Amino acid sequence: LTVGANDLVIDCNGFVINGSNSGSDYGIDISSFNNITIRECYISDFARGISISSSSNITAIANTFFNQTEKDILADSASNQVNVTDSIFIGVGLIDSNDYNIDLASDNSNIINNTVYSTIEDGTIVVGIVMSSGAENFLIKANHVSHSYIGIATGGATGGIIRDNTLKNLSGG
Repeated sequence: LTVGANDLVIDCNGFVINGSNSGSDYGIDISSFNNITIRECYISDFARGISISSSSNITAIANTFFNQTEKDILADSASNQVNVTDSIFIGVGLIDSNDYNIDLASDNSNIINNTVYSTIEDGTIVVGIVMSSGAENFLIKANHVSHSYIGIATGGATGGIIRDNTLKNLSGG
């Protein structure tokens, strides 16, 4: 599904957006559009569940992500105000690489009240939540992350608050 306009609500009402695990496809692709809400979608079997680039005010709420090969949600540094709340992330990184469930390089973003349960395959390093280099002013709060290599990482991100998260069964730290 490629977003082609501003000011949209994509409400799947529990329906499935299913890929083919081909290694290069996206469940929802948002590029240069603003004010997009994605809610109650079940997104599975893509390289990336949601890919966000050069976009602002993006909200993903009450979604379920299953079995992406790279990332469940990726937002680049040209994006701003990406909010991920009340969602479930199960498994990622089923191809031998370093993968993340949630990877945001966007400023002014929030990751709140999500459940992240990764599966680690041989040769794969999975990080549950990442605020990538360049991200500023973020909040990571009340998330439950388990069975990842690393639960939460902030590689070069600044000005963030991380609190009230539960991390367990991590194999790398």
